[in-house]
Amino acid sequence: HRADLYALGVVAYELLAGTMPFQATTFQALVAAHVAQEPAPLTTLRPSVPAELAQVVHRCLEKRPADRYQDASEIVAALDAVPLGSGSRPAAP
Repeated sequence: HRADLYALGVVAYELLAGTMPFQATTFQALVAAHVAQEPAPLTTLRPSVPAELAQVVHRCLEKRPADRYQDASEIVAALDAVPLGSGSRPAAP
């Protein structure tokens, strides 16, 4: 199940950064990048991304499964703690 959390991190990174966390010219090089490289910090690529949100995404991308969130409920709790942007409010239920 932590592979799914990693995949969520990859998708979230791409949505927020506008680029994939790892790039390579061959499939083998791409796999090697996922195993050995760290993605560029989201806040470097997109300074408007809140640091707390970037931390959630980067934790999903940790190399060791034990260093990632243990389950989706932990991600939800971490996302709930991210402050909303200026003037943003969730819609009333």
